[in-house]
Amino acid sequence: MDLVYSTYNDGGRRGRAAPSWTRETNALCSVSCQNILVFSSAHSDPLLDDGKAGVNRVYCADLNSPWDISLVCTLGGPASSLCWDGSGTKVCVGDRAGNIAILRMSESCVSEWTEVYSASLAHERIIKTGFLASARVVTLNKEKKDSIFYNEKFQFGPEGVNSFDSEVCVFISGSGLLSAVLLNTSGPALTATACVGRNRSRLDFVDLATSTTGDFLLAACGAETPVTVHMITCSLTPQDGLQIHLTNHSSFCVADRGGPEVVRISALKFVLADSSDAIVVGVDGEEGGRVRMWELQHAQHTCHKLFSQSLPSPKRKLIPTWRYCAEFAGGGTSKVNVLTTPSTSFMGGDKPSCYVVVGFADGTIQCLIRDNLQQIAYVELPRLALDNLKMSETVTICDMKMTSTGTGLVVTDSYGQIYLYRMSPIADPGGPHMAPYLVTMYEYCLVSGRDWWDLSLAAAQTNILTVTDKLEETFSKQPSGLKNYCYYRYMAIKASLFRLAPQCEYRAADTLALMMLKSIYGDVSSLLSVDGGYFDQDPAEKLGNILRTCSSATELDTVVSSLVSTGFVRELPLASEAIQNLEQLSSWVITLALHLLSALPEFKTRRGPGFWLMQDGGLTMIRDLLVMMRLWALPRPGFITREKDLDLNAKLFSMTLRLKDNPEDEKLHDECLILPSLVIVPGLDVMVAPTGVLAALHAGAHLPLSFSFGVEPNLSLPPQPLFLEGLPYMDGGGRNTFDAIRKTALGRNPANLRRCSRCRSHTQGTPSKPGALRSWEKRWDRNCCCGGSWKLIKNS
Repeated sequence: MDLVYSTYNDGGRRGRAAPSWTRETNALCSVSCQNILVFSSAHSDPLLDDGKAGVNRVYCADLNSPWDISLVCTLGGPASSLCWDGSGTKVCVGDRAGNIAILRMSESCVSEWTEVYSASLAHERIIKTGFLASARVVTLNKEKKDSIFYNEKFQFGPEGVNSFDSEVCVFISGSGLLSAVLLNTSGPALTATACVGRNRSRLDFVDLATSTTGDFLLAACGAETPVTVHMITCSLTPQDGLQIHLTNHSSFCVADRGGPEVVRISALKFVLADSSDAIVVGVDGEEGGRVRMWELQHAQHTCHKLFSQSLPSPKRKLIPTWRYCAEFAGGGTSKVNVLTTPSTSFMGGDKPSCYVVVGFADGTIQCLIRDNLQQIAYVELPRLALDNLKMSETVTICDMKMTSTGTGLVVTDSYGQIYLYRMSPIADPGGPHMAPYLVTMYEYCLVSGRDWWDLSLAAAQTNILTVTDKLEETFSKQPSGLKNYCYYRYMAIKASLFRLAPQCEYRAADTLALMMLKSIYGDVSSLLSVDGGYFDQDPAEKLGNILRTCSSATELDTVVSSLVSTGFVRELPLASEAIQNLEQLSSWVITLALHLLSALPEFKTRRGPGFWLMQDGGLTMIRDLLVMMRLWALPRPGFITREKDLDLNAKLFSMTLRLKDNPEDEKLHDECLILPSLVIVPGLDVMVAPTGVLAALHAGAHLPLSFSFGVEPNLSLPPQPLFLEGLPYMDGGGRNTFDAIRKTALGRNPANLRRCSRCRSHTQGTPSKPGALRSWEKRWDRNCCCGGSWKLIKNS
């Protein structure tokens, strides 16, 4: 375990002593599948610098920029439970005063939140919140883990008999009350309540999990009571509405295994949230804190003759029982504060391998492996946190959560501070991250939809080009349908890897340009239509077949006339706003073609932006898009040229055809040399630098890093030198902001600007009206093309 960064809660006033009441702050945290962190704090707001301590707030931040926090909500009491939903768009919150709330991310921005449900359970104390969703788990197929095909290498878990189409949020109180909420898009939320157990009783620890068969399980106990497990069943009917029932599953008693010593339970956790076959329990006794694990087994039990007299009733039944299997007692005399495990393990198998991380009251963290709870790593919270606050007390660990893929561990302490640790690979506990393991993890992110940012912490320690080459090799061998489905996530992963590798900025730029070019081509070609009498195949395929027969001497207008004669329609059934968006995208394609052709002569001696784009089929898409622009009679781009009547589209089309026919044509290379002097080439936005922690990893900064809430550090990379004079590359950090999605200039201080949390890309916050090109914009509405989350910047 290596400390990556620490984020301190001093608001830039480091050295000022914190008040004594902060020792009792319980700063909770939760990490989504998109590596977005929500955490609670009762300290003064670093965003407002209001100095109001004791106000209970919940904040949100991307793990790549933990100092850049946004307020999610303010609570009536200290937060007692936080939880993300499976998609990473909703958060449920409960506090010690019985207030519960569900909040949804609005405008796809981590800085904008809308409360969609709230209630108050009088005289209750919420101890657990969670979402019940029937998502199928993706795991590694042990029998075919070396297969090159994703559909063989990975497998989906079974769908349970208790599968539920909607997502239900549950809140469990300390008195054993379970309240379920189903958000209804067409009306008010549906609610239901149930009792945990036969009677209401005091509960101190609760955890939720999904069994390997897809059923929802709940484990609950008090500080000195047995651990009981219940199965949750949900139903929704027009007559009865939402119904929720709990049935007894099994239970076990946590008693001292070596004598009469009285132990108290201090933590309870399923080993995996999607595989409820094991439970770890933290117990405290006179000798300190220990961790014990029970595994679920099914054993045959003989039935009493009273229940086996009738023929249908079996004499022996298969009964689930919990077996005590391991204990860890290496924490000294300190008590157990918190336990955490990953939400999922891609390893698969009957007993998926995973980490169990234990936080002790003395500020130490022990990392254990599930097999016999063997110790893998031991760390202590950094003393810098204590020295900065000038306090003599020990910092207390409040909460811990694993990141999306389990590669990182987020820790919060009693001062509301955040620490991020890098974990060793679960395939080789305690060992270094190797390229084959990282390739498998990136492939897992491809098929599961999980975010891959935390894998960058591990990839920065390896040969990134080896990982990229192997990932590209296996992706190219997938079936065409699967490749099309995973294409954009694959290209985003590939670009993010190149941004980490030294001297690979140009390859990252080409990867990003090719992804955007294919996206534009896919949406624009869908607008092609052919008269019914000529319709015999897909219009885009028909266009490609016609253009393949064109020679290098074919003119653009001749090609368009041939298309019209074969039935292609020249009219676009689009509104004026959609046509304007199409013109902006067309101008970006022409700018890309100008950069590529202008740099062509230099590719003989060195590789720069555009070289890898040509190798991967970018020329063909540019050629087709130039033809479609002329077919629909879109206005010619307003580029400044030396020749008054220069038909730039036709010239670029001709040069593209000649380049495809003969890449070594010296006459063509001479034309490319004079192209920048013939046309003023606008800047291109594909050279986008990483920001935040990714920028520090790219620059090879020494870890750990140190941040403060609300204070942005200087982690920006210097601009990449120009590949050629006259071929400028724009970056989101310049004076004039450029929309990375709509491909248009926004000016110096645009309103409602959305900024990416992982690169320097920007886009307009207000979405376009529904139209033909809205689907293309919607593709990047949730995340930036690099996979980062958006944050809304409101300029006055």
